[in-house]
Amino acid sequence: MLRAYHAGGPAALISKKRGRPSNRSYPPVVRTEAIALIKAHYLDFGSTLAAEKPVERHALHFGGETIRRWMMAEGIWSDCCQRLKPVHQPHRRRECFGKLVLSERSQRESLMD
Repeated sequence: MLRAYHAGGPAALISKKRGRPSNRSYPPVVRTEAIALIKAHYLDFGSTLAAEKPVERHALHFGGETIRRWMMAEGIWSDCCQRLKPVHQPHRRRECFGKLVLSERSQRESLMD
């Protein structure tokens, strides 16, 4: 590495495989078919269940993380941090904190009479 640094500078230390697809990645045709299968049968499933069901029914073996990345890239599934939180409308507060509203006369008033 030292020889490469002296010969090419800091640029020589960067990996030559950078920017290329991985040797272990699935071909684009397989990815397209898997996404089409998920859209057709498992659209409302989460990523883990969508990875398990094709194994049982279609004999396709993909990792859960692979299916999760593919589904996120296609916009089928979103990470829990990216999902929108439900918006709740604020409710009107009482006029006085601790004010007790009674529909009938209280017991104290009935005892005083």
